[in-house]
Parts: sequence; C-alpha cells; structure tokens
Amino acid sequence: THISRVRRALRTAGPDAPTITSRTNSYVLHVDPDRVDLRAYTSCVEQARALKGSADDAALQLLERADAHRYGEPLAGISGSWPDHLRATVGETALIAAMTRAELLMNAGRFTEAVLVLAPLAPEHPVDEALVGLLAVALHGGGRTAEATKLLQRTRQRVIRDIGLDGG
Repeated sequence: THISRVRRALRTAGPDAPTITSRTNSYVLHVDPDRVDLRAYTSCVEQARALKGSADDAALQLLERADAHRYGEPLAGISGSWPDHLRATVGETALIAAMTRAELLMNAGRFTEAVLVLAPLAPEHPVDEALVGLLAVALHGGGRTAEATKLLQRTRQRVIRDIGLDGG
C-alpha cells in the first residue's frame, strides 16, 4: 500500500524520523512539532512581534529565520476546507510578518526598504487600512509624499465603493 511505502521511506530517514500509526479508518503521523516548518514559521513571526520596540534587530533576524521556513503554497494541490483554511491562516501570518518587518525597518529609518516590503502586498489587500497606512507612512518617510497621498485617496474611494463606509 501507499502507507507501507511511506513507512519504509521514513525508516530509512533515521531514528528521529516521524512515525505513522493506524487508527480506525485513518492514520496518524507523529512528528516533533518543532520540526514542522509551519510551526517554526509562525513561532518566529510571533517572537518577532513580541520583540518589536524592545529588540528590533533581533526581531528582524527572527523574521529572516521565519522566511527560511516558508516555501511556496502550503498543501499545494490539495483541495478541501481544511487545506483552504490553513492556506488562509498562513497568508494572514505572512501579511502580519510583512507589516511587522516594515514597522521595524521604519523604526530604523529604512523607509525605502519598508516600501519594497509593503508595495507588493497592497494590490492583494486594497482595503486593508493598516497595510495601506503603513505603506503611506513608508512612502512619505522615503520622500514620496505625493504617492502616499494618492494611495490614501484611492484607498478611501475603494473602501467607500466596496464596503460602503466613509471614514469622513
């Protein structure tokens, strides 16, 4: 069976390799949680956020380490509500990581680098006011005040059009 081939492959991986056990109508993969790349990724992002404001350099290093644990789309090619939910959660964590990185860079006066982090995300999240606000601050801090103003105006118009809210 497919499971027996997977078990055989895991045995060749050494004594620390995950194991598979049978359950009624299912199988369970037992693995050290710290060896799961998604857990390592989210842990690094959470630690970086906790350090923001007190140890910004260490927080940036943690975000670099987090990036090393993220490769491609999680569970690519697998459909269903659970994989979709997991992909959405990872996407939210990636957005939080990018915004945290941008804040850390701006705290260090590195506004141009912060723009490079945030600008690719703005089209994907056009009505995320926190993201747009950070990008506007980064643009302004980098001497691109006219672009920041236009971004804020476009976002306001989009929020009014798409959501029906006018912040005034």
